[in-house]
Amino acid sequence: MRYELTIDAEYLDGDRWNAAAGIREFMQNGRDAAIEQRAPLDVRHYVNAEGKGVLVIENEGAVLARDTLLLGRSTKRDQQATLAGKYGEGYKLGALALLRHGYGVKLRNGGEVWTPTIEPSEKFNGRPVLVFTVVGGREERNRVQVEIIGVTAEDWKALRENFLFLYKREISV
Repeated sequence: MRYELTIDAEYLDGDRWNAAAGIREFMQNGRDAAIEQRAPLDVRHYVNAEGKGVLVIENEGAVLARDTLLLGRSTKRDQQATLAGKYGEGYKLGALALLRHGYGVKLRNGGEVWTPTIEPSEKFNGRPVLVFTVVGGREERNRVQVEIIGVTAEDWKALRENFLFLYKREISV
């Protein structure tokens, strides 16, 4: 199934919304899921068979509802004191920023794989928009796993210092 979001691909300021900002959005969502849903956060980096660096952000025990593809849809609005996200735009804008800077993004969500792309809109005169293609995955799992393809080991080494919560053994609420 193809979900064409009404987000113009040129929406974000390319300087402020760089790859680091896109990664930040997914990391904050991972941390929020660890707090809100008690879904342990696992972050790792590896080099795939094609020689590209892959950053994996995973929460075992969390699943995204499809309605979170709606801009503004969030389960976190009433938890502003403990969670970073609340506006329901983070992972959509994070994906857009990463795609615009040449990174690949894939979300393994429950039993589905969500792949965002920038494509000409079928509904808006060919304007490029953010599109999520949702297909069945290999197995049903109660987890969200975000794969960001193209993150080098050097990039990750520099970026991970921005996420102090990665160095704590537990996230407490």
